[in-house]
Amino acid sequence: MSIDEDAVAQHPIRAAKSLIGADLCSRYAAEREKGEYERAQGAKPGFVYHAMSVALQMRAGKSESQMNTSQRTMSIAAVSLALATMLGAFGTHALQSVLTERQFSSYQTGVTYQFFHSLGLLAIGVLQRQHGDSVWLARAANLLVIGMLLFAGSIYALTAGAPRWFGMVAPLGGLSLMAGWLIFFVGVRKLP
Repeated sequence: MSIDEDAVAQHPIRAAKSLIGADLCSRYAAEREKGEYERAQGAKPGFVYHAMSVALQMRAGKSESQMNTSQRTMSIAAVSLALATMLGAFGTHALQSVLTERQFSSYQTGVTYQFFHSLGLLAIGVLQRQHGDSVWLARAANLLVIGMLLFAGSIYALTAGAPRWFGMVAPLGGLSLMAGWLIFFVGVRKLP
């Protein structure tokens, strides 16, 4: 049975009736209401709500791994933001007196780019959560992660004493970041 994902997102109860019948649908509606209340209170929704929600989404053709894409994206963004904060503090308190002005400026550029692109990655994760799995958003997220690793990572490596040729990696990271934002643009245009 083919299911319109937009219809499931807009009318989950109606979609549930067509998939699982009226008996289970009333249980799903009650669990959904309870789950939304629990989530608003800061708790995780109940198991029955979660299981039925996953079952509906899987019947709609989504795998469990696709449903976890937004969680993975937001987790990577959170870790990257924490690292950018730590590296920024480390640079200001420990490296500023050791590095030349040019080296410190370059290091700060890496931290700044990592921080802002991590915020962008977090926004992509939120969009993935709201709009379901989008190949374009997933590609954009992957390119941003690769770009941050190559761009900021090469700057951090140069600051730590890597050979000068390693600086040629930074432009590849910059290209990956730009490509990620262009793919994000395409992905946002394709959202419902």
